[in-house]
Amino acid sequence: MNICGRKASRLAKAATFLVILGMLLALANAVLTPKWLTGLYHSTYTVTGFYNEPRKHIDVLFLGSSRIECSVSPLSLWHAHGITSYSLATPLQSPLVSYYYLREALRYQDVQIVVIEPKLLYREQAVDEHEDSYRNTLDYMPLSLNKLRAAADIVSYSQSQTLLSYALPLLRYHSRWSNLTAGDLQLNLVQEHSLKGFVPVYTKLDASAPQDDEESDTLSFTPFGEDYMNRIAALCKEHGVTLVLVQPPDIVWNQGMSSQIDAWAASWDLPFVDYNTPENLAALDLVEETDFFHPSHVNIRGAEKLTAHLGDYLAEHYALPDHRGDPAYSKWDTDYAHYMQQKASRFGLSSS
Repeated sequence: MNICGRKASRLAKAATFLVILGMLLALANAVLTPKWLTGLYHSTYTVTGFYNEPRKHIDVLFLGSSRIECSVSPLSLWHAHGITSYSLATPLQSPLVSYYYLREALRYQDVQIVVIEPKLLYREQAVDEHEDSYRNTLDYMPLSLNKLRAAADIVSYSQSQTLLSYALPLLRYHSRWSNLTAGDLQLNLVQEHSLKGFVPVYTKLDASAPQDDEESDTLSFTPFGEDYMNRIAALCKEHGVTLVLVQPPDIVWNQGMSSQIDAWAASWDLPFVDYNTPENLAALDLVEETDFFHPSHVNIRGAEKLTAHLGDYLAEHYALPDHRGDPAYSKWDTDYAHYMQQKASRFGLSSS
């Protein structure tokens, strides 16, 4: 074999080795990265489901914490108004994550309205204390410039996390070998979220159980929260997207927050729909014992009431298209029918 042949052979072997190594690393990464599918909230499906939506099909995007995640049913908005929406809300969502989710959404969808929970203005950065809430929102975001920028921002506040560990989660989770379960072998996680990010809760408020809220009712915006909410408002303005502030009902709401949020909304000329005002609470006709599962979270009964009211508000104030009857959106009718079946079987609600 001549010199050129030997070089070609060595290059071929090296390339084969690198391909095999890459496949093994990808497999290890997929197995070791937590699936985030335990408990009430399945953030992985919320994230991967968004990326599985047809492009240019979502007109309204919801962002925020589990309060929004449990409060708004996109399929009910569809049934009543033909509005297509998706909830990219996740538990303890940081406004940092909300900002980069919005940037990602604008890459994939022609979003006309963003509805966001303004209590994010009070959120502390807490990137190490709540690392799980950052990881479960970014682990399954496809690698992109937005993901790297989000990770870089997180790392800038962290004492221990690294940018590379977000790009290659294997570096963060390599020690999980001894704790792997059969569920970790579930590798095909890119699937549709049939409820469009909504988390329906079928339990009621247990007044006898201790109810700890995720954060104190402080009366001061955090610099972190205000910074990223300002970025979100500016990004929406830049892209001609309408930003609507919606605060779900909260039994222990501090009314001082309403005044502060209202002032911030006015500074950006934004609408603020506060479901903690007496008139809005009366309009929703919520019953604590049957419509909440936590003092600051409504269950499915409360969510249906809030969604109906919010849907009427959006339809009245904004010229959103009604996609009902369009064959390109027929899957929404199928998903709504499945949602009705689920409600009938789980909570004894009407399936009509």
